[in-house]
Amino acid sequence: MMTYLAEYLERRNAFAKIFGGHIINLKNINKTQIENLMCDLENELSPENLTCDGELRGAKLVRKANALRAAYAELEELSKKIS
Repeated sequence: MMTYLAEYLERRNAFAKIFGGHIINLKNINKTQIENLMCDLENELSPENLTCDGELRGAKLVRKANALRAAYAELEELSKKIS
């Protein structure tokens, strides 16, 4: 079963491959990568980004918000283990 964080990283890494970004692997993630991902998730949870500038509403918005918050919570737990 894939976790919310793993799903988030799968999407993020797919874009990184296309646009030349850094690929992050949960098996060898470091503290700096965790902090950067937390900032990325906080950015994605901002009202403008979360709602796609008002285009996303209802159940889809709730699912997206819940998934991003769950990924963030998993990242926080992972951060505690690495510290």
